[in-house]
Amino acid sequence: MLPRQAPYHNLRLVNDRLLLGMKGTFSELELSILRQRSDEALRLKAARGDLPTTVDVGYLRGANDRLEQDRAQQPIDIAINSALSARHPVFGTRGRSAEQA
Repeated sequence: MLPRQAPYHNLRLVNDRLLLGMKGTFSELELSILRQRSDEALRLKAARGDLPTTVDVGYLRGANDRLEQDRAQQPIDIAINSALSARHPVFGTRGRSAEQA
């Protein structure tokens, strides 16, 4: 008994080229359909409110999925803002701009 060989396509034959072209076309069509279905499912999930999202640093998800500032982060924000206002002319009055130098 002979082992079954993998399909062999001769690119010099017209029928084989057409077959390979059709396989490629159907493959692209399947990918396009899967992408459309995935995008639509993601859009519907977001419309329902079931799409999980990440929360930026310094915020927490509170009651009823509302975003609230993290109270532990507030002292850090105050320190950063005071350091920026002391050294930069845009953020504070104590900084020196290029015209003043």
